[in-house]
Amino acid sequence: MTRSKKDKGTILQYLIKMTEYSRQQITRLIKQYIQAGQIRWTPSLNNGFDKKYQNKDIQLLAQIDERHDTLCGYAVRNCVIALITYLVIKITLACLNYLFPIFII
Repeated sequence: MTRSKKDKGTILQYLIKMTEYSRQQITRLIKQYIQAGQIRWTPSLNNGFDKKYQNKDIQLLAQIDERHDTLCGYAVRNCVIALITYLVIKITLACLNYLFPIFII
C-alpha cells in the first residue's frame, strides 16, 4: 500500500518525535527496512570519543585528589603544573651538575 507524500511526511515526523532519532537516522532505518525486511540494530562498542587520559594518568590524578582532600579541577591543574616544573628544574640541575661538575648544587 502506497501512501501520499503528505502522509509519509506525517509518519516521518511522528517517528522522529517518538524515537528522538534525527531525520537522517529515521530515513536510513526506513531504507534498511525496505531493502532487508527488518531493521538490524547493533549497539556501538565505544562512545565515539578518544580517551584523553590513560588508566595510569587517572590513578595519578586520583592520588593527587586523595592527598589534597579532593581539590577542584583548577587546583589539581596547578598542583600538576607545579610538580612538572619542579621535576624539570631538578633534572636540568642534575644535567648541569653532570656536565659541569664545578658547580655544587
